[in-house]
This record gives sequence, C-alpha cells and structure tokens, in this order.
Amino acid sequence: MNFNFFHKEGKSFTILASLAILFVYPLLSAGVYFRDDLDRAAIGNYGWSNSGRPLADLILAIASSSGDRLLDFFPYTLIFSSICLALSCLLVKKLLDSYELPSSLMASSLLIFNPFMLQNLAYRYDSLGMSLAFILAILSYTYSHKNIKVSTAIKIGSGVCALSLYQPCVNIYLGIMAIEACILAIKKHITIIFFVRTIIIRSLVFIAFYLVYMLTVAKIYANSNTRNAFISLNSNGADELMRSFSRLNNLIASYMYGTVIYYFIVTISVLIAAIIFYVSVRKAPLINTALKLLISFLIFYISLVGPTIALHDAPIYARTIVSFSCLFVMFSIIFIAISKDLRFIVLIAVIPSLSFSAQLSNALHEQKEHEDFVINMISYDILNRHGIKQILTVGSINFSKRAEIISKERPLVNASVSRATEFLATYQLYNKGLPGVREGYGIENKNKQILNKLKEENITPFISNSEYKIYEKNGVAVVELGNGR
Repeated sequence: MNFNFFHKEGKSFTILASLAILFVYPLLSAGVYFRDDLDRAAIGNYGWSNSGRPLADLILAIASSSGDRLLDFFPYTLIFSSICLALSCLLVKKLLDSYELPSSLMASSLLIFNPFMLQNLAYRYDSLGMSLAFILAILSYTYSHKNIKVSTAIKIGSGVCALSLYQPCVNIYLGIMAIEACILAIKKHITIIFFVRTIIIRSLVFIAFYLVYMLTVAKIYANSNTRNAFISLNSNGADELMRSFSRLNNLIASYMYGTVIYYFIVTISVLIAAIIFYVSVRKAPLINTALKLLISFLIFYISLVGPTIALHDAPIYARTIVSFSCLFVMFSIIFIAISKDLRFIVLIAVIPSLSFSAQLSNALHEQKEHEDFVINMISYDILNRHGIKQILTVGSINFSKRAEIISKERPLVNASVSRATEFLATYQLYNKGLPGVREGYGIENKNKQILNKLKEENITPFISNSEYKIYEKNGVAVVELGNGR
C-alpha cells in the first residue's frame, strides 16, 4: 500500500468522515471538560511524557500552537479525531479489498461505532493523541511495500509512534489481526498452515515494535512508572490474571445491560444460523472453518485488553477497550461472505452504540451543569467567609437527577460520567479564582483525616445542605462534598 491510496478513495473518505462526525456529534455539542481536562484547562500542564507518551506532548503543542502552557483548542481536537477514525477505516477497507471482500466500505465503517472509544474521545486534550495512536497502530498492520526492509521499518516505526502517543490504543493492532483471521477463516481455499503463518508473522511485528518501544522510549520516559510492574509467575500471578479478566468481563457486561443484550442475541443467533448454512449447504470444511473462526474470536477477546493484562495493575477501563467494534466488522465479514443479502443484519448490533453516544453525552452535560451549580454555591459561601486561607475537599459531588437516571439504566455511563471528587472538584474551585485551593490528587486520605479530626472536636459546619458541608478552623476550610465518600 502506498499513501496515494487516500487520494483514490475520496468518496469513501467523505462517507466515513460523515459517519464519524455523526457518531461523535453528541460529544461535540456537550462540550464538557472531562476528568484530566480540568487540570490542563486550569493550569496548562502537558504531563504525558512521564507516562511514556512523549509524542502526545509534542503533537498537542504543535496542533494547538502552545508554548510552556497547553492551550485548549476544542472542538478541533474532536474534529481531527473524527478524521483519524475515518482514515483508520480506509486502511481497514484496503485490507478487506485485498481479499476481494464485497461491501468492504460498509464493513470497515463499523469500526467507528465503538461505545468504549467514546470515553477516549470525551477527553478534550487526549482525544487527538489517542486517535493518532489508533490510526498509526492500524497503519503498522496494514502498510505494505515491495521492499520488505522499507515495509518492516515503517510498520515498526508506526507501532513505536503509536505507543509513544497512547499505549492502550495499540491493542487495535490485535483487533485488526482478528479481522484478518476472520477473513481467512471463511475463505475455503485458505489452508490452516497459511492461516497460522499469517498470524505468526503479524504477531512478530507486534512483538518487535513493543520491544523497541520498551527498550527506548519507555526506558527514557516511563522508567519510574510503578504501574509497569509485571505479575509474578506463581499462583498469585495467576489469581491476578483471572481477576483482570473478570474485570474485563464485568466492564463488557456493563455495556451489554438491559435491552442492549437483545440486539446482540438477535444478531448472533442469525450469525450462527448463517454459519451452519454455510458449512452444510456450501460444503465448507467444518473443522477447518470452526477452528479458524474460534482462533479469530479468541484473538479479538485478547485484543480487548492486550499485553497490559500481564501488568500487576492492569489498566482495564472503558478508554482502553479500543478494539470492541472489530467485533462488528467480523460479524459483517461473515454475513457478507455467506450472502450479501445478510449484510445489514449486523446493523442491529450497532444500533445501541449510536444511542449510547447520545446518552453518555447527555449524562456528561447534565452532570456538568449540576456541578457548575454546586461549585458556584461553594465559591459564594467561601468568599463570604472572612479569614479562609486554605481550601481542602473531601468526597464526591452528588449525581444530577437527569444523569443519575441514565447512569442507572446504562452502567457503562456510570463508569464514564466521573463525578467530581477531591481531584476534580479542586480544579473547578481553582478555576473560580478561589485562593488557597489545595490540589486533591494524592492527598485524599490526608484531607479525610483532617475532616475527621474537626468532627471529633465537635466543630460544626458553617454551611450545611444536601449537596455539601463546609467546616472551618484557623483559616482552613474543608468542603465535604455529597456524603463525604
């Protein structure tokens, strides 16, 4: 593949970009500051290099024309991220076209509709770096050149750059491997030897760029990161591994909740029936096809968490599951291979992703409005209390009633809304211009100890309502948010 490919696919790109914008539009309209965004918006910190992501600092500085302080340039971050998603789909389309798969545009477009990826896109500052890591990881998989040395160099280089932007997004490489394995599984003329050889070659590239990254970039920028500790090779390590997979399953289940599961049950039921028809009527080799399909779906499952499953504190969060929508592409490939008339069945499973985008964005917006209301009240009360020199926070702001309804019906929304705790509330208070606000990150327990001591001394709050209480002694104010937990 050469880069002129993008010029030849103008119409396809326009369709894919429109779909990507459609999917992320609710986030664009919500316009919230999500989690770490509050820190960067209020203080202007970069801070990605310490996590082994030096390219993220560089890319954001260049894209936003920032200097020592990082400046907000939303909504362009999300627009550029949508373009990256569209280009990623084009690369996948090229892979499908190389196997002469019909309806490749439709199949590849399904990569956009990942409900877990929405949390990545919700970050104003991180979304661009994450999206670039996403497309670079896919480029590492799909790039080809007649010169094997050039091809290998670009594959490894793209992979290292992807890891230097956002490590979890590289898991999409394994997701694309699952897609290719699925294509090979439904091709009757593909032998098991060719199938296994392809998987091994793709895996070697993945291992190669991971090793290069670990021996270079990670050594320089993330050597002191305590989260990089591997699980021990004993029974305790096995228990940790099982707990990590259990967390992964619970996170997936938080999306497959309520009526959402029925969309998947219908889709999978038709898929199984179609596979049985394919094997029995078209005389496809049963064992060969079943084994290759099993391997492809196993690779997909591993891609959801990737090699970080071996870490002591495996980062299993919604934003790390970047390959979930590969499942839709795999479903589509099987349907299309059996009969083009079935290709639209896969859209049944995609429908909840669109509604989830709107629901998550609505919950984020409603919670933001509620938190602005609470923070404004706290600011007013503190500004009218003379002698306060330092402000500490404990607990979490309550749910907005509207956000709470959505979160109860959509548990994955609950995991993504991220109510303002000590860490996030302090940045909101700081943004109001209050003097003496202490950053809440890393000192939560110390703040709670101070609050408990005030209560033991029978000091009553000078402000108390259902949203917060404010205690004060010797110029130190402790804001207890919600119920203090």
